[in-house]
Amino acid sequence: MKRFWKSASDAVGRDGVVAEDQACSNLEPVLERLFEKFEHPEILDVGSHCGSTAVNLAGRGARVSVDQFEPPPLPDAVDEVSPPDPIRIAQEDDRFQLVLGWEWLDFTPPERLEELCAEFGRLLSEKGMLVLFARTGQGDGDNDEEIPGRYRLENGGALVRETEGRDARQRWYHPTRAIEHALAPLSIQGVQLQRNQFRLFTAMKR
Repeated sequence: MKRFWKSASDAVGRDGVVAEDQACSNLEPVLERLFEKFEHPEILDVGSHCGSTAVNLAGRGARVSVDQFEPPPLPDAVDEVSPPDPIRIAQEDDRFQLVLGWEWLDFTPPERLEELCAEFGRLLSEKGMLVLFARTGQGDGDNDEEIPGRYRLENGGALVRETEGRDARQRWYHPTRAIEHALAPLSIQGVQLQRNQFRLFTAMKR
C-alpha cells in the first residue's frame, strides 16, 4: 500500500494507533481569527474523531460537536437501479463558525465531490470557515486504498495525523481546480501546500 502522508517517524501506541510525526502549523491562524470573532464559537469535527482535539478546542472556549462521518460508497458498490443515498451530516443548517472536514474529500468519488462540499457549506454560519486537506498527485495518476486519518490538535495549532484501526478505503486524487469548483459558492481563502505534500484548503461562507 502506498503511503501518501510522508512522515519523519511513526510510533505505535498502546491502543494500536499509529501517530505520524508530521505537523501542520497552519491551522493556528484560522483558530486565532475564529476566537477573535467569537467568544464561544460552534465547531464541528467531522470524524474520524480524536477526543483530545475536542478537549483542546473546548478548553479554548469552543462548543464542539462531533460527527462520525462515513464517506459515500464506491460507485460500483451502489445498486444500479436505486440512486445512492444523499450525503448527509446530521447537524443543523447555518450553525457552525468552523467545520473541520479534514481529508474526507479524498475518500469521496469525483462525481460526488460537489455534493459533499455543498453539505459542508449548508452547516456553516455566515462567515463560517471550512478546513479541508487533500493529498497531492503522486505522478502516476493512480488512486489507491488507505486508512482515513484522524487529527490530534496540539497546543500552538500543530496537528498530528493518526491512523486508527479501521478498514482501508478507496482514496482519490482530486486536482486543485476540481476542488475549487466543488467548493463554490464558498469563498476560497487559501490553498497551501504542506510539508507532508497535502494541500490545506480554507474557505468561507459569505
